[in-house]
Amino acid sequence: RTSITATLSSTTTSGNLIVAAAGLRFRSSTITFSGTGWTYIEQKDSNHPSASIAYKVSDGTETAVTASHTESGQRMAISIIEIENVQTTSIATTFTNNGGSTTGSFSTGTISGQTQFPQMALGVWAGDDDGNDPGARSYTSGYTEIAAATTRPSSGDRAHVIMAIGTVESGNGEVTLTTANAAVRGLSALIMA
Repeated sequence: RTSITATLSSTTTSGNLIVAAAGLRFRSSTITFSGTGWTYIEQKDSNHPSASIAYKVSDGTETAVTASHTESGQRMAISIIEIENVQTTSIATTFTNNGGSTTGSFSTGTISGQTQFPQMALGVWAGDDDGNDPGARSYTSGYTEIAAATTRPSSGDRAHVIMAIGTVESGNGEVTLTTANAAVRGLSALIMA
């Protein structure tokens, strides 16, 4: 499979924030999202696993997003969310690439210099799990998981995407995902709006 589509439950609302993330099992291929207007936080393809995290301001016509790549026969996961009531003119982002090393705790990194609070913050992790289900997940700073997509093969690596949301009252917004099994690798990103 070289593409996968996530369908929203309804057409988006113009001006809302859309965030898409995709993970590709154990390959080096650039992942792109269908449609125009995406700002890519990062597209990791230099070593396995491949992952892509992006956002856009909705034009009110989106009903689905397709993630595509060039590696045939690979497992892929995608998640897309729409967030309303956020300031889309001052979005700040950062990302961390763990270079394919499997870890049990994976931080998004920090965004400094924010002066307007409170802010919505979204932590996103995309990649694969090195053949182990991540198991139970927890987050620092009061974040709550809102989306998780994982391929479920009978054996081998699983592609995954995990998203958690929080409210930042002050500081840098950093959130750390901790898994019961040391089974997360790829990209993490932090989006504040």
